[in-house]
Amino acid sequence: MTTQESSLAVFSHLLNEPWQAHEIHGLLGSIFIFNAADALCTIVWLESGLATEANPLLAWMFAFHPALFFVAKMTLVALGLVLLARYRHHALARGGAYLLFMLFTLLICYHIAGGILFG
Repeated sequence: MTTQESSLAVFSHLLNEPWQAHEIHGLLGSIFIFNAADALCTIVWLESGLATEANPLLAWMFAFHPALFFVAKMTLVALGLVLLARYRHHALARGGAYLLFMLFTLLICYHIAGGILFG
């Protein structure tokens, strides 16, 4: 078996095997925590003037009040995570959860790097 075939076998296993309860709780819980960290870091960057919010709706919410921004961001992601948990038996939902986890991990790395560079 080649390296590429073994990599595909691992991803196939991740997407096609049913999740155990601890796996879904850990993965979706991590995404929720990463989202909270992202929201807090974003508020810090926005208040310091070092960044602008790209999402117009969230930018309006931040301008209205940062707490509204935080609650809206947490609520939107939580609703998405509820959908992923509800459809956890489908490969697309599992793939989406893994993709979100990777994206939020990269986003947190981005915030850390920004904190190091501008902090």
